[in-house]
Amino acid sequence: MLKGKKGMVDTIQIPVEYFIITTSDWTIFQIVEGCWWSDMKVKCLEGCETLTEEILYDEKSISISKKQWDKSKVIVYMKCTLNIIRAYLHSEIVYLITKGLIESTDVQVIVAESEEQNLSNFKHDHNDWRNPFHFNIPTQQYIEAFERKKRVERVKEVKVKKKIEKVEPKQEKPHVLVQTFYKIFGEALTKKEPTKSDVKDVFEWLGSYGENATKFLEAEHCSNLTLQAQTQFLRFPNLKKEVNKQAKKTLQKIKKRFDELRKIEGKFAVKTLYGGIEKEQKKIPPNK
Repeated sequence: MLKGKKGMVDTIQIPVEYFIITTSDWTIFQIVEGCWWSDMKVKCLEGCETLTEEILYDEKSISISKKQWDKSKVIVYMKCTLNIIRAYLHSEIVYLITKGLIESTDVQVIVAESEEQNLSNFKHDHNDWRNPFHFNIPTQQYIEAFERKKRVERVKEVKVKKKIEKVEPKQEKPHVLVQTFYKIFGEALTKKEPTKSDVKDVFEWLGSYGENATKFLEAEHCSNLTLQAQTQFLRFPNLKKEVNKQAKKTLQKIKKRFDELRKIEGKFAVKTLYGGIEKEQKKIPPNK
């Protein structure tokens, strides 16, 4: 709801741009009925030095004045909001261009950055010094242009959102087993000088969870964590023998559990070149 001259008026607001191009010595472009302008931004683009006074405008008219009989071109740009009164939604917007006795005035209307209309007044009526020319524009042209703009904006938003999601995929939350492991042993893995006791505690914990896993995913996490822990501890040459010994024992426990789960879920496990565990994706009957 916007407040107009006659109080509270129910309107639809549409962004509109106007290019007023005149070679007449004076001209007025105005709204007769159906709507009014607001948030007007007016700028002279060409021929500004020929104006005899500032461009005058209000919510329903804009006027341009030059010296009498001056035929030089003036271009004025106006960007604003067009407030269409709902009572006119199935009627017409009426514009009026008046001008001097010489040359012409053209108005290019751009509705919602898409629909274009051209209004021209070449009239030279010696019986009426104002040379009035009315233009009746169906309001639905403006409404349809506005709806098209909104549809295009929605499509752009969806495309941008999909692009962002593609570039920046959502990070999956680590499995609770992984979170627990790093919470308990994170400090041991980053110690400057871990002890053999630290090494034993880490691999025994992983071995215990691995041999009691109820799903392939849990056993797989234990296997991956074992290999990560092994890599971290092998940074210390004095622990190399103990690390490899404990990691081997843990991986054997996990492999055994994989083979047991294979009977339940119909999958089988194989030992990798690095001592880790991989699972075959293709299901096979337990008796094969």
